[in-house]
Amino acid sequence: MKTATKNHKPAYVVLMGQVSGKLESLDAIRGKMGDLRQEIHTRFDNLPVPFSVSDRGIFCGLFVDPEPIVTILYMLTEGLHPVKLSFGLGRGKITTEMNSDVWKMDGPCFQRARRAMQRASKRGRWVEVKGFDEPFDQMLYGLFSLQGAVRSGWTEKQNLYAHTSRAMLQKDVAGMFGISPSVVSQSLKSASFDAILEGEKATQSLLGLFYEKPQEVHV
Repeated sequence: MKTATKNHKPAYVVLMGQVSGKLESLDAIRGKMGDLRQEIHTRFDNLPVPFSVSDRGIFCGLFVDPEPIVTILYMLTEGLHPVKLSFGLGRGKITTEMNSDVWKMDGPCFQRARRAMQRASKRGRWVEVKGFDEPFDQMLYGLFSLQGAVRSGWTEKQNLYAHTSRAMLQKDVAGMFGISPSVVSQSLKSASFDAILEGEKATQSLLGLFYEKPQEVHV
């Protein structure tokens, strides 16, 4: 008896994001956007197609396993702070062939992500979600809304210390900026950074439920 991979088209998740508000800030951050795109490629080298940034400053990534989306969201949001970004997550099928240029692809996942991004931008939200079905759309939206509300109050220093502390100990963050560890600790406490980390873990776990592994059948 042989095992073969079933001809099954999984549902994909698309992440789209854009600068929310005045677009004149776009020119000032183009370099940072390119650097972050390269950092995402280095960190996640198994994405089905390259993560992309259009000339108009719209981010787009396609995912079979959506767990990395949480990491990419904070990489972009913290990396471009204080510029405000709005994102849309869309889940569904792809109706075109796979292409290394994500902008040449289409399907419900892309359409839903685009509508969710536009709705997030219009409402001043951080992340909107569409296509995960209820109650998961609402659960994901609630988690993202809580995180977005906390982040919206961060100062530049709070964002800087939070972002840096992801890669090193707080005492090393303090040494890097020439301040006492207590300053970093108090800043992160005021920013409710521990709550953000717990929210990210919960969101990542929830998104992980939508990873559709290739199906196998016995023939």
